[in-house]
Amino acid sequence: MLLINILGANFIVGFGMQTCACTVIGNNIGRGDANGAESYFLASSIVAAFIFGIQVFTQYVFFYDILGSLTTIEEVINQSETIRLMFALNVFLDCATSFLRGVVRSLGLQNQLVLPHIVCQGIIMNALTWFFVFH
Repeated sequence: MLLINILGANFIVGFGMQTCACTVIGNNIGRGDANGAESYFLASSIVAAFIFGIQVFTQYVFFYDILGSLTTIEEVINQSETIRLMFALNVFLDCATSFLRGVVRSLGLQNQLVLPHIVCQGIIMNALTWFFVFH
């Protein structure tokens, strides 16, 4: 439960980037400025990757400090070590996915991406989660 709370706190950054991307890219497209939308997408992608990279670094390096601020139970902290790297990488992927959802919304491509999203998140991710958690 602690790791879900930490992941949720990190997800807020990705959600903020999503809102910014959706708003600015959508406004540029609405004005007929496709070049402006593309320029913003490229610039915001670089900034987002940098910010998400900092989050991954922080989660990995300060993993024990972050967990220690939420619990004093040593067994919980020690068991969490087994997923430390996967957790840090998941922070990046979660935030990047959230950011890209804003781009998809601004382009109006939600209907075209429903099936791939269901396959990737609903089937593949759940299968991998089941495999890594229970085996």
